[in-house]
Amino acid sequence: MQALEDLQELLILLSEKGQRIEALLHEIETIRADVRGLKESLRETFQHEIETHQAAVQVLLGKVPALNGAKSLPEMISSILKAHGTPLHVNEIRNDLRHRYNKEVSRERIESLLYRHAKKVKLFYKVYGRPNTYGLVEWQEQSGKKPTISAR
Repeated sequence: MQALEDLQELLILLSEKGQRIEALLHEIETIRADVRGLKESLRETFQHEIETHQAAVQVLLGKVPALNGAKSLPEMISSILKAHGTPLHVNEIRNDLRHRYNKEVSRERIESLLYRHAKKVKLFYKVYGRPNTYGLVEWQEQSGKKPTISAR
């Protein structure tokens, strides 16, 4: 009688272990699918990076012109501001860099570049009373206003 009870307990344990194994196999398949997705995403990212670097090398070698004739980030930003004809917020400039030049630049890098230029009254000015908004110094010179920069 004890042997029969032991056998029933063993069958219950085996059944529970089988269910646990099935759950683990399902988790493994989910993880494999996630890994495949990450692998593909990384492949696409690296491919984009490689293409971007190859294009930059071609520009540096003089084999192809830079996009829209702009060669540097300040020149690209200047082109964007000229196209809009009005001062823009850093986020708008960043969006235009992404769309016009297919260039991904961090907000912080753009803010830093614009602020440094504005502080030197060189190319860009910071619009008073409008946070993170910049225009072209030439606009102020044309209107007779003295370029200024306000504290952050």
